[in-house]
Amino acid sequence: MSLAEARSNFAAMGASDERRLPHVRNPLPEERPALWHPGPTSASCTLPSCPTTKGAMPRRRPSALRGDIPVRTLARRGYPAIARLSGCCTADLRRLERTRFWPEATAEAFWHWKTLAHGPLRYVADPFTGPRCGIPECGCDPGHFRDRLEAVLHALPKKSAREFRALVRTLDDRILARAWVIHVSSPDAPWWRGQF
Repeated sequence: MSLAEARSNFAAMGASDERRLPHVRNPLPEERPALWHPGPTSASCTLPSCPTTKGAMPRRRPSALRGDIPVRTLARRGYPAIARLSGCCTADLRRLERTRFWPEATAEAFWHWKTLAHGPLRYVADPFTGPRCGIPECGCDPGHFRDRLEAVLHALPKKSAREFRALVRTLDDRILARAWVIHVSSPDAPWWRGQF
């Protein structure tokens, strides 16, 4: 039986179906609504939804209950989250971004560096045809994003820095394997400066 059928049966006979009629009693005086008045069918109609009584009070909208409190919406992420990081490292990154950088600064730099590692080879191999203008503030120089990752690596706690360095080092190795024109004397030296 559907809810609509049960409601229509209740309006007609005072119960959801005929088997329940013996178990229906008349309402006690304290159970009657404030606007209830006895009518010709008061014995069989006991709820405010019955057509013989006044209508029930409509439900208030949640926005009317909240008043001027703004509704909190989740901000959409501009860059994908960095995969394969532990919760501790992610929390350390968020804390660092709140204090020293801006939200998603690390995810932005990591995404650009990962795009360079997995993107077209012409951006890595030839420093003259890549999309660079030479202005560090522009953001088109890949070395600028690697500098930001290096700053994050030095500012993170040791355990989180070790975990994040493993991901960045993997991308570094991939870039160096693809770009044979970049000469590296040591993997810890800032080889990305002036090479792109």
